[in-house]
Amino acid sequence: MKIYTLLLFFLVNLLESTIFEIETIKQVKDLGDHETLVLFDIDHTILQSIFSSRPRKTQYITNLIDFFFTNILTNFILESAILPFLSNIRQFIPEKVTEPEFISLIHSLQKKNIPTLALTKRLAIPGDITAQQLKKIDIDFSVPPFTQKTIDLTPPAQFTEGIILTGGKNKGSVLSEFLKKTKRNFKKITLIDDKLKNLQDVNEATKKLNINFTGIRYGYLDNKEQLCRFLKLL
Repeated sequence: MKIYTLLLFFLVNLLESTIFEIETIKQVKDLGDHETLVLFDIDHTILQSIFSSRPRKTQYITNLIDFFFTNILTNFILESAILPFLSNIRQFIPEKVTEPEFISLIHSLQKKNIPTLALTKRLAIPGDITAQQLKKIDIDFSVPPFTQKTIDLTPPAQFTEGIILTGGKNKGSVLSEFLKKTKRNFKKITLIDDKLKNLQDVNEATKKLNINFTGIRYGYLDNKEQLCRFLKLL
């Protein structure tokens, strides 16, 4: 019995080994080649509010919002009222790059012609606020090959200037739709995201598409002590 238990434990850990955690983007050395699609989350990964400090205290508010997405009623309220409100005021909140190394990393990938996009749960709003915020820190995802195509996603999801905005929807399902419509074949997809749930959702989607996946849980802004207290409250 112990042998079977150990074997099961080994297999589970082997399957989950595609997702690992880093505390700084400086730990990332190699993200793939031309057959790899590299994806970056935006909020609390590439960008943070200038009012944020390390460790981040707002992480647990966003975790709570994600928790509410699992309920039909609260999900409707979030999508119809809260997300549009946050999207409208986002343009007035100054943001900065979390770590300067993100800029050089993305530039390096683009120079090597490795497909690189942003994948965010943000809602698309007129004026392309997200693209503008990124360009202010010298990050621009609107480079070939994807930006040469018109890719229509099921609303509220949208693709613009190299940024996949899911509008609060599951990142895995939106990415799956995106990949099917682009008709591009990738051997591997890598996603850097501060939320484990997003990595798990994309992992599930890539399994169905038979694409290798590497998820990198970005923990630079974590406050682990506060997170423990938050989980106890839930």
